[in-house]
Amino acid sequence: MARARSEKVTGEAAVMDFLRARAASEKEQFQALKNRTASTSMAREHVFFDSLDGVLKDVFGKLKLPHAGYAAKKLQKKPMDRIVNLAISDTHFHSMLDPREVPLAYGPQEEARRLGKIITDACEYKSQYRANTECFLHIFGDIIEGCLHDPREAATMTEQFGAATYYLIQAIQALSAAFPKVSVRCVPGNHGRNKQRHKDRATSQKWDSFENMIYQAVKFAVASLPNVTVEIPYTPYYTYKAFDKTGFVTHGDTVIDAGFPSETINIKKIRNQINEWNAGDATYDLFLVGHVHTGSIVHIPSGPVFMSNSCLVPPNGYAVSSGRSHTKCGQWLWESVPGHISGDARFLDVNETHDKDKSFEKVIRPYHGFESTLP
Repeated sequence: MARARSEKVTGEAAVMDFLRARAASEKEQFQALKNRTASTSMAREHVFFDSLDGVLKDVFGKLKLPHAGYAAKKLQKKPMDRIVNLAISDTHFHSMLDPREVPLAYGPQEEARRLGKIITDACEYKSQYRANTECFLHIFGDIIEGCLHDPREAATMTEQFGAATYYLIQAIQALSAAFPKVSVRCVPGNHGRNKQRHKDRATSQKWDSFENMIYQAVKFAVASLPNVTVEIPYTPYYTYKAFDKTGFVTHGDTVIDAGFPSETINIKKIRNQINEWNAGDATYDLFLVGHVHTGSIVHIPSGPVFMSNSCLVPPNGYAVSSGRSHTKCGQWLWESVPGHISGDARFLDVNETHDKDKSFEKVIRPYHGFESTLP
């Protein structure tokens, strides 16, 4: 490991030396040129390489990424006999809810502290078994508010993108330091869709979404963490193995129609859809969706477990206008062991009490625009 790290540092230094030499060479040529058009082009290229030199210094200087709150973990190759699953969906980052209009505020402070509480709970879950426990992080849509109902009701898409990327990177940092291995899997939801491409529900190429752009940025940012893998499929769902069992995850607005947010979860309809998916060669033991903003676990008569996740965001203007003024906010955490894909399950509750607890900012810092920096 030490040798690989040394080779990496040497390689990065070589890249930096090459770019500096290239910039110096271009600068000399620039001074010698008389043609105005060529000089303009050369000046632009010189500025580019000069800026790139600074960017590389920032990136390579900061991209160690273990979170200060936990001891860094090295990748273990021995088999794990426990999996801690953490569901993250319907966070609706940077919704910027105004408490003058709706029951609760939900801005940078509240969203960071709520996610910080969830990640803290996951990192501290059954720590006595940590050496043999892998973490599965399920991220399955509506990570941002998007611009579906009103293009002015939330932060700009640039700010939403920045906030979501910033929070997810920090969450993975903390989990990677607390667990020997972290496997991250991602699918988009309906709020992350690009309405220029999909005006209504995305029934084709759902992967062409703002949220998949966020997931890719996060994947590249955490690539230096040796015990983390990130998977982003082209399908609007993903499947995964948990020992001898198989799970199926989708957002819940398509593929499996789970119901309407905070209103209905039609078990009969869900049962028929699950039976349809399990009618083929592949069978699934657990189905996980978001979208409905209601946490539930149902044991389907035919055998599979159905789970719906809740949300981090409190009721927004759209919800209040429909008569929904309260939401039981939180995210699911559950344990998998050989023979049981869903064992001990805990609903990690978040509320306005956690919104006031600044200690959670030690795990997840609030996003404050372009000035934000990683720990």
